[in-house]
Amino acid sequence: MDINITLLEAYCLKNGLAITTSIDIEDTEPYLKFIKGTDAHGSRAEYLQFCDIKNILMVNNMINDGGLVLKERDASQESLRQRPIDEQDKDKNIERLIYNTISKYIIQMLNVGTGQIYFPEIVPLENHKTLYFRLD
Repeated sequence: MDINITLLEAYCLKNGLAITTSIDIEDTEPYLKFIKGTDAHGSRAEYLQFCDIKNILMVNNMINDGGLVLKERDASQESLRQRPIDEQDKDKNIERLIYNTISKYIIQMLNVGTGQIYFPEIVPLENHKTLYFRLD
């Protein structure tokens, strides 16, 4: 599965936070660096490994067996026609499921200092619960 960085940044903005994404080619581990704001040297940065992104989608029931992406992919044309017009495109629906989940997760990570949970529907990775998804 590919994740489009430009699209991810657009979904972050749509969900309330402008971000910049970078990749350190000197690092031996495959990380994405998410920076709060549009400046590459912003005030706050958080990192996710590529495998973390996949795991975020799995724990949030997106890409695992029986996940929402598979259900959307397998939706019948009849069921699609019964939805509002803006929800009848399978590809767009799958895009929204994936990118909304990842972008909301990133926004929570970058706003950890506020002590608020911005998107309670997002399930954190076990190793992120006490760091990014706690209430102060």
